[in-house]
Amino acid sequence: PTLQFICLFCRDTRLGIQNQAMASLQRALLTTELNALCSQNLIVILEQVLFPLLDVLLSSPTSYDLLSKDNLEETRLRAISILSKIFLQYLPKLILAPSFTDLWKKIIDFVQRYMKADNSELLAEAATEALKNMLVVMHTAGIFKPTTATADDNAQNQLWETSWTIINEFSPKLQEDFMLIVSSTSAN
Repeated sequence: PTLQFICLFCRDTRLGIQNQAMASLQRALLTTELNALCSQNLIVILEQVLFPLLDVLLSSPTSYDLLSKDNLEETRLRAISILSKIFLQYLPKLILAPSFTDLWKKIIDFVQRYMKADNSELLAEAATEALKNMLVVMHTAGIFKPTTATADDNAQNQLWETSWTIINEFSPKLQEDFMLIVSSTSAN
């Protein structure tokens, strides 16, 4: 309930309060105390705290407040950054959840929706970079690898295939960019 309460202030019309709330939410979600939670509890926090906020921030501004377009864009940028940071911090635990693939698909969906929000190039670029960063970290951790005929991990194959099927629909160039990054880091 406390985190959800903070989220109410993340969409306040007073920019100072909104900025403080976003900073407080990020600090609260990245606190070391949350590392003690199991993967299912972390997913609950994402689904009951962060995802609803991401949804609200994508709705028409007049439906929840009178934020200016620039302020709304800034808030959305912070929100997609928080999503990426939370996901990456808790990735070692989240990957253990049986519902990880479903969670990952929701995250991809949010990235896609934020990329298209208000035709903002800045937001589209930030969302793309956040997604690319999450993919690279997952790859580096051995979670996200290309499908191979000899791969023993069917879940890993499914994650790769499912991810690119969805991502290629809205960002077909991303896979090529990702492969260039991965090949350049593995060559070093």
